[in-house]
Amino acid sequence: MDQAGITEPLFSLMNSLGSPSKISDFIYSHGLVDITKTGLPQAVSTLKQWSDKGYLTKDYAGVASADAAQSFVNGQGLFHFDYSGSLPFKAGQSKNFGSLILPRAGGGKAVATASSAANFSISAKSKHADAAAAFLNFAAGAQAADLAVQNGTMPLLHPEVKAPTGDPLFSDDVALARQVSVDGTSVPYLDWSTPTLLNTLNTTLQDMLAGKSTPKAVVTAAENNDAAFVKTLAR
Repeated sequence: MDQAGITEPLFSLMNSLGSPSKISDFIYSHGLVDITKTGLPQAVSTLKQWSDKGYLTKDYAGVASADAAQSFVNGQGLFHFDYSGSLPFKAGQSKNFGSLILPRAGGGKAVATASSAANFSISAKSKHADAAAAFLNFAAGAQAADLAVQNGTMPLLHPEVKAPTGDPLFSDDVALARQVSVDGTSVPYLDWSTPTLLNTLNTTLQDMLAGKSTPKAVVTAAENNDAAFVKTLAR
């Protein structure tokens, strides 16, 4: 099994089982939130249970992520964890699909891991900072969101954007983005917290799902990765 995409179900489970505020606080270093308080242990254990119970594709360890996505598009699967707009559809094929965010295990508003596809920022040495700021204001506004939707592109989170008609999957994606924006329930990616946490999660989750380690080993590796990074900041 390749490592691409292994964190999609993990982060979705964290959003369902964990605390959104603690996820964000941990990633942005607000206070002293330990990674074990984010819902990571529960998410890792649940992912292992899914594998043990046969919820995942048979012999998935030998299936490349791109092949898994294509199989799902071809109708050979009940669900597929992936990012908005990432499935390999042919023209008109997406009309037979829909999307959802995992509901919160204890009820309440659904939480989603989200970000823009690119980093929008202004250099401290920019000679035209005001012009750049004006563009960012436009890009985050309702007009830009509407233009994005009209051209089949996911808009930045904006509460006024309306889902289009004629493409149920894209409509679902836009509606979910709008709901997350209105509810204020988006969280950043857990691996943003350190430069190497994504690699640590990928490799340790792969070992766990292959039966070579345990959920506890995954969480311990993540803890150690975070501790090592924090230590470098203290130098």
